[in-house]
Amino acid sequence: MHKMLVTPIDLSDLSILTSVKIDSADRMRNWHLLLQYFETFCINWEVVVVEQGEVQQINRPDQEVPPNVVHRFIESKDAHYKTRNLNIAASLSARQYLMMCDVDVMLPPPALALGLQKLRAGAEFVCPCNGITVEIKKNMISDRLDLKTLINELPFFPKGYDSRSLINERSGLTPIDGDSRYPSTGGALMYERKSFFNAGGWNPNIVSYGFEDIEMHLRIKKLRYELEDLDEFNSYHFEHVRTADSVDNAFYRTNEEEYERVSAMPATSLRSYVDNAFRCIRLDPELAVEYKNDSREYALRVSENDRYDLSNLSIVFIVKDFSRRRAQSLTDLCNMLEKSFRNYDLIIVEIGLRKYRFLDKVKHYRYDWLNNSHSIADGVELAKSKVSRPFFSLETFERPIQTEAVQAKLSELLDGTNLEAVFQRSSTAARIECESSRSEFIGNVLKVSAKPIDLADLSIVTSVKIDSADRLRNWHLLLQYFHTFCVNWEVVVVEQGEVRQIFCPDWVRPSQIVHRFVESEDAHYKTRNLNLAACLSTRKYLMMCDVDVFVPPSALELGLQMLRAGTEFVCPYNGIMVQIKREMISNGLDFESLLDKLPFFEFEYNRQSLIIERAGCTPLHGERYESTGGALMYERQSFFNAGGWNTNMISYGFEDFEMHMRIKKLGYNLEKLDNFNSYHFEHVRNIDSVFNNFFTTHQLEREHVTAMAGPKLRSYVDNGFRSIPMDLTKEIELKNNSREYAFRTLDCEHEKTWLQTAASEL
Repeated sequence: MHKMLVTPIDLSDLSILTSVKIDSADRMRNWHLLLQYFETFCINWEVVVVEQGEVQQINRPDQEVPPNVVHRFIESKDAHYKTRNLNIAASLSARQYLMMCDVDVMLPPPALALGLQKLRAGAEFVCPCNGITVEIKKNMISDRLDLKTLINELPFFPKGYDSRSLINERSGLTPIDGDSRYPSTGGALMYERKSFFNAGGWNPNIVSYGFEDIEMHLRIKKLRYELEDLDEFNSYHFEHVRTADSVDNAFYRTNEEEYERVSAMPATSLRSYVDNAFRCIRLDPELAVEYKNDSREYALRVSENDRYDLSNLSIVFIVKDFSRRRAQSLTDLCNMLEKSFRNYDLIIVEIGLRKYRFLDKVKHYRYDWLNNSHSIADGVELAKSKVSRPFFSLETFERPIQTEAVQAKLSELLDGTNLEAVFQRSSTAARIECESSRSEFIGNVLKVSAKPIDLADLSIVTSVKIDSADRLRNWHLLLQYFHTFCVNWEVVVVEQGEVRQIFCPDWVRPSQIVHRFVESEDAHYKTRNLNLAACLSTRKYLMMCDVDVFVPPSALELGLQMLRAGTEFVCPYNGIMVQIKREMISNGLDFESLLDKLPFFEFEYNRQSLIIERAGCTPLHGERYESTGGALMYERQSFFNAGGWNTNMISYGFEDFEMHMRIKKLGYNLEKLDNFNSYHFEHVRNIDSVFNNFFTTHQLEREHVTAMAGPKLRSYVDNGFRSIPMDLTKEIELKNNSREYAFRTLDCEHEKTWLQTAASEL
């Protein structure tokens, strides 16, 4: 018997999260009992529910949910993907504390109150029971149950109970999970928001029924998060029909393997595994990657690095009057380079008209344009200044490009000839060494605008890998920008690297920066990091902003006004990103003076007339097509419902283009501010700022999304950007090692017999 609370529990800082697949009348009844429970015992409550199924059954026109229910429907025939759904629910909430609660589970109200009290006092995770879950039989349940009376009558089972002596005297009520051998870990768990997401959230490698709860408890303990149990309470479970997603099924074996994988990892390996989205594979931009994403298989694989290493050679082409026809042989050369070589460096200097758009599918190349001269000799001098490797090959072309000579030399290398015997040694080659990336930031007196922009409901989210002194300087300039023009601002930054290099400057309040460090030698996983940063924020509106990019303050203010008025996504510039040269930048930059000097380019600008007139500031992106990167503003729930950033895109390229295209195809409104440019601080471009070995996978993903109609794209996004169905009637294999991450469906001669067995037992 439980002592009832006199006053209702105030849940204004806690969201209840649940995932449900309405597979029976019992389940629908239990959903209504969940709402009844919080309506009876709580105030200011919020339930975030992700419903999955073929037909929406919650929040229909004839059965609307209360206004304090946030509902997301995922149309899917697949297995109940509870872990994915609970992570989505957590991202849709903006409250500091969260509680996962199955629709079939109920806690004594004092357990809920005590658990929330512990979270507010600093606990990271709270299991609001003693590991014993008691089954409430169907004959005790009705659609409009008197929960107060029921809770007063329910028994309490301590740990180590004697089941034989308790069954008879408690009207047949017995624990369904948990005994003296092991505690129950499922049904309900409370957590502080940042701790939950930093621990990885629910493991998406676990699908449907089984192991997701014990894996979570095991992992948070191994990662040294604080987990408290409330030993004076049981949890209670409303009996229901058990269909395929409530029994051990086709995913049982892969779920068990995942649990054992996590169990076997030491804490340091587990930390890396979690940060790498529960994948063992190294996402190394130096390694060739194979990507598959179809209805039979989702896979990332690294190939054996057996291609010839060209890291000591630069190949330089001076070209004039480019055209698609003349570029074909150069494309053929690039195909040869990609097939047979790695770490190659291709430098293209164009003289005359800038038409390098014909090289869109070339991976590793650097481009420059000599606009103020038509001299091949000037092009040669410019190209030589770009060479930073010991050897180089330089070819000039004024007519159709012939690459046979260079291909022949490369073939000699493949045949075993020494590099020095084939190519020239570079007299100007010198490795560019960056200054120490730990250089101190020295700022001037920062001026605040007379009318600062209030960002109390917006978080700036960014991902950064400090790979140069330029990048660290630009991080500080980002902070200086918001310090100068805004109040109540917050930057959520996910830093990735081998060693942490970002710390809070003394002129910034620590509360204004939410910092998460991901220790990793891998490629800059920008999409994953930006999704994590968005999850760590508790504000309604978000703005992705690269550390190297800013927009005029008036663009920021107007974009935020549009979000507050109901716009879902805002691109705060017109598609033209202007490069600010390195010589114009200093650590103590006066932003207000800089803005007065910067040019504005309309989309149909006249390049020839503007370059000289505007102090050499020219568009970095946006001449051939609208730039979509660097900055994007969005309403929180629209962003997560659209899928967030596509995590099939790793490192550099196409992630911004894919995002803009996807949100439009899914029917979200995206507004572009045509009266503003964005501005980009020049920086050293290392491997994560150029097309690298992930270029091909990004290109495939972009084409994959482009080809999808709206409904198919909706399903693809809801399935975590995977085409493979999570089908309970198929045998599933999960490969997860240092060379491969793959979900695949295995061929079976007959249906799994467990379905028939389970049906006969019901």
